[in-house]
Amino acid sequence: FSFASPEYKEKLMPDFASTVYDRNGKIIGFFYKDQFRLYASYREFPETLVDAVITAEDERFFEHKGVDPLGILRAAITDLAKGKIVQGGSTITQQLAKLIYLSPRRTIERKLKELAFARKLEEELTKEEILELYLNYVYLSNGAYGVRAAAWVLFGKENLSELTLAQCALMAGIIRGPEYYNPFKHPERALKRRNFILRRMLKNHYITKEEYEKAVQEPLTPLEKPNMPRTAGYDLDAVKFEITRKGIVPLKNLYTGS
Repeated sequence: FSFASPEYKEKLMPDFASTVYDRNGKIIGFFYKDQFRLYASYREFPETLVDAVITAEDERFFEHKGVDPLGILRAAITDLAKGKIVQGGSTITQQLAKLIYLSPRRTIERKLKELAFARKLEEELTKEEILELYLNYVYLSNGAYGVRAAAWVLFGKENLSELTLAQCALMAGIIRGPEYYNPFKHPERALKRRNFILRRMLKNHYITKEEYEKAVQEPLTPLEKPNMPRTAGYDLDAVKFEITRKGIVPLKNLYTGS
């Protein structure tokens, strides 16, 4: 695939943590400011992860132009019935617009701005770039922002290529409610949500019956508790001191992954 506007995409990227390795390539810890987020390019996303996210959040993502009239119509019917905005009918592009530019407040004015931003994103970026941004921004519970940070926190995995189908489905399912579907705090909810995504993936022909049956038997996560990023210690202080002393990178860049 081609990038429509790499400069525009780079401007929209959030800050990422800097990862510190020892001489053997083992992770010692991380430097970051507010949000634990590790960068992953679109090429690093497993196909099963992309399929799971589209299944969970926006089944017509590759067909629409940022706004899905069918989704909006369904949401509008629900909103009218409830007398308030309870469903957004938001596409992945609209969700990205909200993550980058807008507050989470549900008002008509904010919704109109979201639609305008979504259209601009679709004009300036390819679908792959939009997904890359989205999966680097989105919050996935336990302090993990973006899918690569979530792979580390939820499963103890450094590389997205190591994720199983079931783990991809769980992460995709968590997007809708990061705390509600937190696999460590609410394992029953998380399991039900994961298996729902897997059933939808089977129905949409992303996976086979055999793959589905194997995935639903898998435990939620191999970890007993979240794998929280280490951010302090003598060794990390020594690294920070040496980097600052030698002027390798400005201290602020160390905490933004730039």
